[in-house]
Amino acid sequence: MTFVGVARTKEHLPMRVPIVATGRRLPRRVGLLGGTTTWADCLVAAYYLANPRRLVQGAAIAEFEAAFARQVGVRHAYSFAAGRVGLYGVLLALGIGPDDEVLVQVPTHIVVANAIRYTGARPVYVDCELNTYNIDLEQAERALTPRTKALVLQHTFGIPADIDGAVALARRHGLEIIEDCVHALGATYDGKQVGGFGRAAFFSTEETKTISTTMGAPHTSSWGNGTRCPGRQPTRNCAASGRLIMNSA
Repeated sequence: MTFVGVARTKEHLPMRVPIVATGRRLPRRVGLLGGTTTWADCLVAAYYLANPRRLVQGAAIAEFEAAFARQVGVRHAYSFAAGRVGLYGVLLALGIGPDDEVLVQVPTHIVVANAIRYTGARPVYVDCELNTYNIDLEQAERALTPRTKALVLQHTFGIPADIDGAVALARRHGLEIIEDCVHALGATYDGKQVGGFGRAAFFSTEETKTISTTMGAPHTSSWGNGTRCPGRQPTRNCAASGRLIMNSA
């Protein structure tokens, strides 16, 4: 399984791409298969559509999670229904809740703020840098309060954020870093794939992302031992009920 993404070094600045308005209406087009999707994949999808239990309860998801973790270079990967659900589960696992604050950059998606709000915590918005559209860490530091518990580090448009700067900020103030990698699968920072620099990261594999499972979102972590919830439900399902358990290493 091969993933292609954006590479960044500490000195790298992405070039700006001009947007040209033609003033004419584009013709309607039939949706095509993605660049990583084949007709054989469609046949497999049709099979699982007819036999959903084989997908949900079979070995395919566990194999996918293992391959995803190897690709990102972390110990664990868990599949969620969507990136927002994975973020919500990570926040719960970190013990973030009412009266806490979580730093979030703008621009971002409303579902990121919603996941934070569902825990009872408050999203605190921080502006971006115009050359990368990633979080401005100087402004982030000024936005800190005694209630700030975590930083959602978004890699906007797949361009890695200033991870060294974010890690230094987190260490100075005792913050947790959660990487937002929904557009950044395969992107690298100084030769290492994003998704393994913080406490945890969440990705997305819905239909518009780097690879697609139609809907879905792995989250990754090297934290803990991947403990499952009591009973038969795996960790990814416990997140939905607010009982995600990941023991500290």
